[in-house]
Amino acid sequence: MKYSVINHIKNFLLLMVFLTLSTTASSEEGHIGIDMSLSNETGNFGVYSLRERPEEITNIGAEFFFNEPEDRFFSLFGTMSRKGMGDKNLELGVKGKLYYVDQDKDGQTGQGLMMGVTARYWLPAEMPVSLAVDALYTPPIVAFADVKSALSFDAKVELRILPSIVGYIGFRSLTVDFDKRSNHELDKNVNIGVNIAIQ
Repeated sequence: MKYSVINHIKNFLLLMVFLTLSTTASSEEGHIGIDMSLSNETGNFGVYSLRERPEEITNIGAEFFFNEPEDRFFSLFGTMSRKGMGDKNLELGVKGKLYYVDQDKDGQTGQGLMMGVTARYWLPAEMPVSLAVDALYTPPIVAFADVKSALSFDAKVELRILPSIVGYIGFRSLTVDFDKRSNHELDKNVNIGVNIAIQ
């Protein structure tokens, strides 16, 4: 059973890569970039490749999260969003994240696949400001080793400072159920961050 699930995860990631590469040639806009956010107790650093068409946005990337208790969370993600669903300023989509987590206190490690939704709304204002939300969940069927399930929620207010720089203030909650520790909070903090397009 688990061998079959792992194959499904691999196929999902290959599909995300294929879809992103297939849109590269016809995309009107695209860039690679870095994303960094910090709180008093946590840090998150990521790289990504985004492609945008008139009605679609695809994004793939990798992230490294760490916290003060020395937990570590490595992930690869992919998103596909549709623009203008009922409102020209609204973006709605799906997101998948393949991850490996290392919980320091009890020596628990594992991996899994998070799946969920992503949304962004650009406020009709003079300055480019948006509200963005991601909600992801790992059901037990795609959780392995010491991980039983996981839940992630991320909300932020973004302000485009320059064409290539977006600053934001956000709140992130990241909770993992381990065999030896239920509802272990890796993160539940307000953070500040910056997203920089570099090409």
